Amino acid sequence: METLVFEDETGFTTHPRLGIGWAKRGKRLRIPTTSQHRQRLNLLGWVAPLLGRKGLMRLPQGNREGFLRCLQHLYRRLKGYIIWLYVDRARWHRGEEVDLFVQTHIRLRLEYLPPYQPSLNLQERL
Repeated sequence: METLVFEDETGFTTHPRLGIGWAKRGKRLRIPTTSQHRQRLNLLGWVAPLLGRKGLMRLPQGNREGFLRCLQHLYRRLKGYIIWLYVDRARWHRGEEVDLFVQTHIRLRLEYLPPYQPSLNLQERL
């Protein structure tokens, strides 16, 4: 059996940015927060619409290593299926390590979406 899977990732800074604020003339505006100035929340999600299944992973960084962890996760979660995985053309979705993973995991087929076409990726809508 075969199934389609769409994957994408995103990241958020945990430091809120202020646009405009009021302060007395000559005083610097200070707003105490508990934010972490150098930390990010990196999420990777996938959806298999024909199976009605989806997943979400929190990653230390949004990079090739995280993408390879996602490929391993998908391969385990969708046992018994040939996986047609559609991803955008981000640099971490390509490379020698990704090619080697696809070659050694025979149920995985990696397909790249056309550039600048996020509407084709169903994961963008979740």
